[in-house]
Amino acid sequence: MKETISFSKSILISTISFFSLSSFAADHNLIVKWTSNKDHLGCKRGEAVFEALNLYESSCDEEAYSKLKKSRANSYILNSKVSFRKAPNDPRFNELWNFLPGRNNADVSAQKAWDLSVGNRNGEEFVVAVIDGGVDVDHEDLKDNIWINKAEIPGNSIDDDGNGYIDDINGWNAFNDSGEIDEDYHGTHVAGIIGAKGNNSIGVTGINWDIKIMGISGSSGDTKTVLKAYNYVLKQKLLYLKSGGKLGANIVSTNSSFGVDFADCKSKDYRLWNDVYTELGKAGILNAAATINDEINVDVEGDVPTGCDSDSIITVTNTNNDNEKYQYSGYGEKSIDLGAPGTDILSTVPGDSYANLTGTSMSTPHIAGAIAFLHGLENEKFKKIRKDNPSQAVRLIKSALIESVDKNPTLNGKTLSGGRLNLFKSSKWILNLR
Repeated sequence: MKETISFSKSILISTISFFSLSSFAADHNLIVKWTSNKDHLGCKRGEAVFEALNLYESSCDEEAYSKLKKSRANSYILNSKVSFRKAPNDPRFNELWNFLPGRNNADVSAQKAWDLSVGNRNGEEFVVAVIDGGVDVDHEDLKDNIWINKAEIPGNSIDDDGNGYIDDINGWNAFNDSGEIDEDYHGTHVAGIIGAKGNNSIGVTGINWDIKIMGISGSSGDTKTVLKAYNYVLKQKLLYLKSGGKLGANIVSTNSSFGVDFADCKSKDYRLWNDVYTELGKAGILNAAATINDEINVDVEGDVPTGCDSDSIITVTNTNNDNEKYQYSGYGEKSIDLGAPGTDILSTVPGDSYANLTGTSMSTPHIAGAIAFLHGLENEKFKKIRKDNPSQAVRLIKSALIESVDKNPTLNGKTLSGGRLNLFKSSKWILNLR
């Protein structure tokens, strides 16, 4: 049996608000309220732990434990393990309103989620592909979380892993067809929101403390360049699946902070965008996309890709630290799935620096990072689904994110979910999957 005790239900720690609880194994190691030496036959009384209430450490057999569970009296609590709340030691963490509980409850409940996980675990890598202008892969706060193609030998001008790309060590440059990724300001900021290294005593932290970020230069110019970027992502994921994880990359999400304003994804001119996302979804990749940075109803005016209806795309608008939809961000009850913080977000920029930026481009990496975070949770059923049916895993993650939002009146009627990302609630959604 595993059980979690909330603070309000535990006498032992009601005044220790900075602690959280995780469960002991089912050895019936209890704290029992004894009213006489003859109470609770089947329990062995040990050390006194709170004498005013006659609470003693106790070891109880199955019969005694069963009776205590059925009792209406508040006669015992589990002797549960107590640990500190997880908060990273990154020096500028206190500037990250998007992750810190505040007066407006505008954050994404990251600290509660970090009690469950902080990203990659048990040697399994989950990769987020940042399709943007590029990423500073040598940034002090990103370099430990940058994806490395271990099957490729740097600088030898040979396609060592046979994936069709030469010297793609950290990703790909779709502009000039090389492994030299540009150190882009915007893309580096996006990457930091997803996965600036947490708890490393440097700068900030991303929504994932431990994650792998693949940098891809290819977010603007023309559709051909963008599709070449997505093509690289898909080929790397398919190679990973085909090789049993020995080659390629386990990409579970892409971040796409770009698009075509006022375009109709349902028209013949743009319909193939939708098909590209669907194809990525078949390989287990859920694609986070930023909507337009203007007060535009995407349902009416159109946008690509956030007006596309593929199950493998999740669309995002911008919320601020007043817990409201940012005025200059697109909306649409059918087209835009949910909101996420995107106003005055502090993150990494090139040259080991940090800066605040605003836009739906900052909202979307919260979702791209959250997708990878959910993949890293310990749920055996979901792991099996991810392995046997990647496209179903995509749909489940999307449902977890949309169905577990914090409802918000400024997003009601303007997004499909009517709310903003809650990382903790979506994590519990996945963990409770049976």
